[in-house]
Amino acid sequence: MKPILNKLSMSLSGIALVLVIGLTFLPMQAQAIPGQGTLYGTSPDELITIDLATGIGTVVGPSGAILGFPGFAIDPATGLGFAGCGEGCDEIWNFNLGNGMATFLGLMNGGVVASGLDFSAEGVLFASLNIVSGGGSGGDHLGTINTQTGVATVIGPFGNCPDICTLDGIEAIAFDSQGNLWGSLRTSAFSSGAPGLYLIDTATGSATFVTSLETAGGFSMARQAPVSLQFACDGTLYGGTAQTGQGAGDGGVLVTINPATGIFSFVSGVSATGGSSLGGLAFDEGNCISNVPTLSEWGFIAMAGILGLVSFLFLHRKRTSLEV
Repeated sequence: MKPILNKLSMSLSGIALVLVIGLTFLPMQAQAIPGQGTLYGTSPDELITIDLATGIGTVVGPSGAILGFPGFAIDPATGLGFAGCGEGCDEIWNFNLGNGMATFLGLMNGGVVASGLDFSAEGVLFASLNIVSGGGSGGDHLGTINTQTGVATVIGPFGNCPDICTLDGIEAIAFDSQGNLWGSLRTSAFSSGAPGLYLIDTATGSATFVTSLETAGGFSMARQAPVSLQFACDGTLYGGTAQTGQGAGDGGVLVTINPATGIFSFVSGVSATGGSSLGGLAFDEGNCISNVPTLSEWGFIAMAGILGLVSFLFLHRKRTSLEV
């Protein structure tokens, strides 16, 4: 009996070592979204960084473009910025985060405008596309963008779009840590549908209303709703407000939003852009590390081996006691 137990003890020790190795080489689970690090934003002709505590924007550099960039995203794998230009422009541009300069990448498709951009955990660049209405109306379809060529592939409409879309004006999109794609629709001269936050089906493009947007005091933010969204690694949903057109310089303010209730809080009263719309938001570090240890393949094999040996020992001892 003792030789058998000694061999089993040695086996258990060896498997425990493999288990430790399995935990050591994959102690944390990484997600490509949301993001952390420096928060970048786009004003009509500049790339800026935004202080999360004060909402103050600092200019990185002029983009060199004249049509503005309503959508912006940073590839978590390469650190390269992507933006769609405004005013009915169907172009995709790359951004240098170091100096703010934009470089033309390619044409999406004729008549397609990227109102909002964000990368999925799998590295796919999704876009809120303005196809049906003219420039300035916001997105009415969901699509993806080829990051090598800039070509857009349409997935489907947010609502019903025979001629005039029942949902038109989703100008911002962002993925949360569970892989859900959120969108923000604001009231404008060309929008349709209830203003507020939506959940978007990435397979079909269909958008489902979740909640309206308002301050803690109950003031509606339908017109000043975010035209940019971005989740942080801690789950905070940030947004950048639009210039409403009702007064000069009333846009570009950084806000936080409770996605479950739609409660809208200003980080400060300062505009990060000098009053124009804060068209795009993106963190430069897209890998969020969770604090939950996870087993590698070797870890699972070792765990199965230990459980098997423990079961064998238990049955063997039970049989020995019965024989005695």
